[in-house]
Amino acid sequence: MEEQSDLHVDKRAGKSSSPFMVVCMPIPRARHLALVATAAALAFTLSGCGADADPTPSATPSPTEAAPIFASDEEALAAAVASYDRYLDVTQQVGEDGGADADRIFEVATEDYANQEIPNYKSLAEQQYRVVGRGTLDATRLMERSETTVRIYGCVGVGTSKVLDADGVDITSADRPAVVPLEISFQATDNGALLVAGSDVWSGADFC
Repeated sequence: MEEQSDLHVDKRAGKSSSPFMVVCMPIPRARHLALVATAAALAFTLSGCGADADPTPSATPSPTEAAPIFASDEEALAAAVASYDRYLDVTQQVGEDGGADADRIFEVATEDYANQEIPNYKSLAEQQYRVVGRGTLDATRLMERSETTVRIYGCVGVGTSKVLDADGVDITSADRPAVVPLEISFQATDNGALLVAGSDVWSGADFC
């Protein structure tokens, strides 16, 4: 029976994808690969996401209504990029440590998203593989924001990232995509900080 791949990146299916997955292509279980990309800079100007103003007078918001966590689109986008930067720093270190102490991801991601990602790094440890090098995040642009969430577009690239086996041999797939367009979502904590909450492959025209 043909061996099935554990990992798959589909650039057109709109499926969930993480920085770990961006470096992965369909491969045999015995060569299970992983990615941790790196931090990125703000690249594109943002698109406006505000609703039209109500033409009729409105009452003063009550004290119980949630205030926006960011004063502007620019501030929301910058905070999201900084949050992803922290996330990539942590996951990069986990990858370089061969997947050890993967629970560190809880520091920079929501509980649900961290629980999705941690098994990938545990598999990395089981295979005695590790990830070295740096990836990229470019073309960041605001998608939408609310009182508690932010969503952005971004192009995640593999950069110099590569996967080494237990003997230090480079086993990185030559067929992996160089860059993948993603929708990345963030959730605000009680103190206003953002945590990475999700990452999906963009299903429309490739903006990367």
